[in-house]
Amino acid sequence: MTDDEIGHVAADQLGLITLGQAMALGLDPRAARRRVASGAWKRVQPTVYALRGSPASADRTLLAATLSLGSLAAVSHRAAAERWGPRRAEPAPLDVSIARERGVHLEGVIVHRSRDLHPDHIIRLGPVPITTPVRTLVDLGQVEPWFVVRDLLEHLVAKRVTTIGAAHAALLLHSKRGRSGCGALRRVLEQRALLDRPTDSTLEAAFAELCQLFGLPVPRYQHPVTVGGTDRWIDFAYPELMLALELDGFEFHATAKGFTADRVRGNDLALAGWTVLHFTWHQVVHRPGYVASILRRALRNC
Repeated sequence: MTDDEIGHVAADQLGLITLGQAMALGLDPRAARRRVASGAWKRVQPTVYALRGSPASADRTLLAATLSLGSLAAVSHRAAAERWGPRRAEPAPLDVSIARERGVHLEGVIVHRSRDLHPDHIIRLGPVPITTPVRTLVDLGQVEPWFVVRDLLEHLVAKRVTTIGAAHAALLLHSKRGRSGCGALRRVLEQRALLDRPTDSTLEAAFAELCQLFGLPVPRYQHPVTVGGTDRWIDFAYPELMLALELDGFEFHATAKGFTADRVRGNDLALAGWTVLHFTWHQVVHRPGYVASILRRALRNC
């Protein structure tokens, strides 16, 4: 009967059983060793065994690591990001987080000790425990550059897995002294100062961040106007002041056609009474103080 019960437990765990689970079902350690010696069980992690005939898989590898580390353990960091986001060119490292002070070593597994890992931060994809999308965003900043966190956030928002508001809430929850990883997510959210509206280019995001950095009011993004009998959109605008800010990014404005269209639009806006300021990518990124000073003067004069 014990083997049948073990089989039922293992069936829900991709063919895996822990020594503790087997002993709770009445199996003694010597019987477990005999099963390993006979080939009926294969040790895949300390105290975790795969039953003969169970197929190896990426999910089984992840689950074996978490089972070996105890109840409050979850796939996290890069391994979780690979599950929530687009597939990487190379397999992600096997990151697992645990709520323990003491270090643990597992072969082939990067174990992260976390003082603030809570059951609410863990969900299951099938039988595999994994950190939630927003918790993964925070953790990813510990081991990857900010732009990797940005790409994952944009993917999650586009797929409606999470929201910008949820990411902000996670940042507030985990932002405390000694908690690494928050800096990357904070930078991403600050650059995405346009709230839930996606940017058309990194230039708009950088400009919005500049406004926040220098304490300037953030203008409306992609403001619609009708000038010269044509519907147009202003990159950024202060409509009440009729102040238009056009951002000349190389990728969208470098062609002759794009250059001409920008000038026609600028002329139409000027004739309609708008004050039009133009800034370049180089100015926004490398001379933000200059951009801020010009914008501050314009705000005073309009």
